[in-house]
Amino acid sequence: MQAPTTNREPCAAYNVTSGLIVLMGGLLWLLPAIGCVFIVPKFAEIYSKFEMEPSPSAQAVIAFARAVTTWWWAFGVAWVVVVGGLVVLAVAVRQRWTIIASVVFAAASLVAVVVVAFVLVLLLSRALVETVQAVGAQ
Repeated sequence: MQAPTTNREPCAAYNVTSGLIVLMGGLLWLLPAIGCVFIVPKFAEIYSKFEMEPSPSAQAVIAFARAVTTWWWAFGVAWVVVVGGLVVLAVAVRQRWTIIASVVFAAASLVAVVVVAFVLVLLLSRALVETVQAVGAQ
């Protein structure tokens, strides 16, 4: 009598699911990029309209947003290589660690994107409040 065997490899559906989880984690990184391209330049316009010098933190955020706007293609290629490579790896390799790595990547992406967005908003808002207070004092 032969002992029953267990299949320890995840099925193909797990691989597709882990690939989709990686893709969703990667798509989260588009949110700060969109903020750098569309929102941060509006803050720069506000500073120039009021003829105020942005604080050093706001200058750093504006400079980073200009770099993202100028070098968008390099950031895009890096995003495609990293996220695409992780999706291919998650779908092609039938190991449990790829599923775990996919979930960890997506969770870390979510936390990192929330932190980056919070820092961007905090730095720009604080600098804007300081600017409005300075204008109000004049």
